[in-house]
Amino acid sequence: MVQLQIDKDHSFDAYFPAESSASSLQDVTKLEFTQIHWTDDRLQRMSNLPVRVPASVELVLDGKMRKRRRRNFHSQEFLLSCSGLELILGGLLGHPALRILRVTSHGLSGKDIKHPTLSIIRLKQLHRLDLSGNGSKIDGVLAVAQCLSEMPDLIELNVRDNNISRSDDGSDMECRHQHAWMALWMYSKREGWVLMADLCVHAVLEERVHLLHARSYIGWLMLIKKVHVVQKSKNTFL
Repeated sequence: MVQLQIDKDHSFDAYFPAESSASSLQDVTKLEFTQIHWTDDRLQRMSNLPVRVPASVELVLDGKMRKRRRRNFHSQEFLLSCSGLELILGGLLGHPALRILRVTSHGLSGKDIKHPTLSIIRLKQLHRLDLSGNGSKIDGVLAVAQCLSEMPDLIELNVRDNNISRSDDGSDMECRHQHAWMALWMYSKREGWVLMADLCVHAVLEERVHLLHARSYIGWLMLIKKVHVVQKSKNTFL
C-alpha cells in the first residue's frame, strides 16, 4: 500500500498543480489531507480525483490542527464547508477503487451533514465510512442512519465523538425518528458489520430502540403520558 499524507498548502499545490490534471499519484492507495486551507481553487482541483489518483482505496479529509496555537484552540481555518465537501464527493462518483472515506473533525452540524449525506449514499462502492468528530450531534447521526439502506456494501460506520449526550436521545427523539433508530439498530446487529458510536447511542440501541417496532409500545407510551398529565392537573385516579 502506497500512502501519502498532504499536510501543508505547498504540498497540496505541488501534487495537485492548477495548470495540469496530470499527476504523479497513480500508485497511491491511501491519500490523506490535513491542515489544508480549502480555497475555491483547491476544491476545484479536487473535483477530478479519479483521474489524478485512480488507485486510491482510502481518502481521508481531516480538519484537525496538529499543533494547537496558544491563543486559538478552535481554529476554523482548515475546515471544509458543506458546499466544498459536496464538490469533492461529487467528483468521487466515478472512482472505481475507492472503498474507505473518512471525513473527520470538520465541524459539520446535524443540519450541515444532511446535504453531503445525499452525495455519500451515491458512493455505492464504499465499505467503510468515518464521520467522527464533527459535532453533528444526534441529528447528524440519524441523518446518516436513514441512508444506510442505500449503502448495502457498507460494513463499517464510525459516528463517534459528535457531541452527543444522553439528554439528546430521550424517548421523544426515539419516537419522532423511529425509522432512523431502527435502521441504526438493525445495522448494529448484522453479523460482521461494525457500528462505532458514542456509549449513549449504544445504550439507547440496547435498552429501548428495538421495542419501537411494536406500535402497541408507542401507543402505551402515549397513554401513560396522557394519564400522567391528567393526574397532575386534576389529581384524579384513572
